[in-house]
Amino acid sequence: MTEPTEDRLSLRQADAARADLYAIHDELDFIKVQIARLPTCKDLARIAFLSVLAGARAAILTLGLAAAGTAAQAEPNKEQYELQERCGKDAVEFFQRFEKRDPSAVSFTNHYNPDLTGALF
Repeated sequence: MTEPTEDRLSLRQADAARADLYAIHDELDFIKVQIARLPTCKDLARIAFLSVLAGARAAILTLGLAAAGTAAQAEPNKEQYELQERCGKDAVEFFQRFEKRDPSAVSFTNHYNPDLTGALF
């Protein structure tokens, strides 16, 4: 039988070294999986391009809605105009009846409120 030298490992030392190598191998496999999940330069460029397109689309949509809203506000609203006229007539009628009872009522002003859909006077 040959004599053990300093370069030779005992069975326990060899087993411990083998376990360490397997642990390192497992950790390297984990790192490889994590690196594979990182986005590539092509992926990042695609995301940036799509973000720019989405921003441009949102800006165009906002401008279109603003232009449409401005055009809709510029058109006279016939129904609102008729309600304002009716409000004014109702106010005149009310104050004419009220003035008969109380002659100290001198004047009035009517205001149509479209949010309340009613007249204020």
